[in-house]
Amino acid sequence: MVKRITLLLFLSGCLFATDKTFVREYTYTANRLDTKETARRISLQEVKTLILEEVGV
Repeated sequence: MVKRITLLLFLSGCLFATDKTFVREYTYTANRLDTKETARRISLQEVKTLILEEVGV
């Protein structure tokens, strides 16, 4: 009985989960040693960090 209630509560929490899209503008100043790929990778990592700090994870 307790297992069923726990399972029901867990599954009901999944039903209310929603996807959210965040759009942010970020400017990365690349140095002369950065390639286009490394500049993209670094800027993407920085944006992810900023958004995670904003949502509090």
